[in-house]
Amino acid sequence: MNDINAYERLARHLDRLPAGFPRTESGVELKILQKLFTPQEAQLAVLLSLKPESVEDIAERAQMPPEELALRLEEMARKGLIFRLRKGSEARYMAAQFVIGIWEYHVNALDEELIALVNEYIPVFFKKTLALNPPSCERFPYPAPSRRNSTSCPTKKPAVSSRSRIRSSWPLVSAERSTRWREKAANALWRPA
Repeated sequence: MNDINAYERLARHLDRLPAGFPRTESGVELKILQKLFTPQEAQLAVLLSLKPESVEDIAERAQMPPEELALRLEEMARKGLIFRLRKGSEARYMAAQFVIGIWEYHVNALDEELIALVNEYIPVFFKKTLALNPPSCERFPYPAPSRRNSTSCPTKKPAVSSRSRIRSSWPLVSAERSTRWREKAANALWRPA
């Protein structure tokens, strides 16, 4: 498989995840992936799902020895390209979405080129993902409002766009702190067999 196909497959894979990774006419999303992932890392990232899996399960799909794969996955997790959960000496790996995920993991390691690429991509990302995914209170049926001019969303908080929430959280949470919090939350839910 040539390098471009690896990044194309990774872009399609990320777009299938809940947050999406929509395509652009300019192809800037592929440039972002090329900046973050090596072709080999892109090929491995495509094999991961949002379900935490052991190295042995992933090695079967990757057709690689588990020992070699474990080193590669650990390096990818350290670089913020995938998500890793640890419970004792056991590690599980899963896909990371672009937003909220890969981008936030790189907030402390940005360079001018990556910032310029993401600044070009983010307006397209939000335009397409928000058009496809309406706010969560419109996705689920709630009982009809009892008063006139009341909202069908059960919360009394004013609506805040996803973009505002993400932008306001960027300077507050470091990638490392965010990863530690996610690992604690996921470990609380995951119980090894």
